[in-house]
Amino acid sequence: MTTKPKRPLWRRVLRIIGYLLLIGFILANIVAYNHAYYFTHFADSNTPKLDIKEVENFSLWQKIGLLFWGVAVPKSQNGQQPQDMMEVVNLRSSKNLEAWFIPIWQPNAKGTVILCHGYGASKSSLLQEARQFRGMGYHTFLIDFRGHGNSEGVMTTIGAGEAEDVKAAYDYIQERMPDSPIVLYGVSMGAVSILKAVHDYDFAAERVIVSCPFGSLRQAVLNRFEMMGAPSFLAADLLMFWGSVQGGFWAYSHHVPTYAAKLKVPTLLLYGEHDPKVKRSEIDLVFESMTCPKKLEVFECGGHDDMYSSCVEEWYAVVSQFMNE
Repeated sequence: MTTKPKRPLWRRVLRIIGYLLLIGFILANIVAYNHAYYFTHFADSNTPKLDIKEVENFSLWQKIGLLFWGVAVPKSQNGQQPQDMMEVVNLRSSKNLEAWFIPIWQPNAKGTVILCHGYGASKSSLLQEARQFRGMGYHTFLIDFRGHGNSEGVMTTIGAGEAEDVKAAYDYIQERMPDSPIVLYGVSMGAVSILKAVHDYDFAAERVIVSCPFGSLRQAVLNRFEMMGAPSFLAADLLMFWGSVQGGFWAYSHHVPTYAAKLKVPTLLLYGEHDPKVKRSEIDLVFESMTCPKKLEVFECGGHDDMYSSCVEEWYAVVSQFMNE
């Protein structure tokens, strides 16, 4: 009776290492898929929002569970209502969108400002800026992007598909007041959506004001990993890949300087010096790509989500001057 010769030890070790690498790769893709899903899909608005401080008190297994499954983010709501008289407008993009038209009651309005909110926010987050624009003599039109606020859906493409929502808002105001100038104002994802809309649809507003746009979606993802103190090697690209699959767009082509290069009208770019989500180098690259009349204003008092609230007087001085030029 012959016995089957044993494989050399080094071959068995390599085989075990190969299996471990394969299992690790599969698990990494599962984790990336889950995180990409929650990054691009919001949960029910009644889902409790996880506070990062709560995680510090989690057990080891709870933290492992968060790492593996991801964190559900509730769909944004409009917590405030306008104090001024307004009209609720329903728009049709790829989704049904809700907007607020808040007019000024003056016979000689200078035009209409369309305001576009950031990721995970809603139109009510821009009510204070809208009030400032009305004080400057403009009607205001605030929209909820797809998957946000009172608009249809729970999915976001972080500015890629939302460009179509900007176009829907622009078309509505242009049809409603064909001789009225239109100004586009966007924050973070809203700023990116505006720049992509101008690039894709080649329409010309009178002016554009964009606050804290990221340079590219990949850089935005890398910045989030850096903020969390987590290693981004391979993980960021896996998240980008699965986000592309789930969102139906190629995330790597979501490159804001390319969009900015097509601007033709006067543009004001705003940035908060203490922004933890967008690097100054990204802002500089976006600004350098613009060939239109342009101005960059960096506020020492501002960050990202709180830039306006931290720099109200500075914001008003810069924006009102730009609007009057």
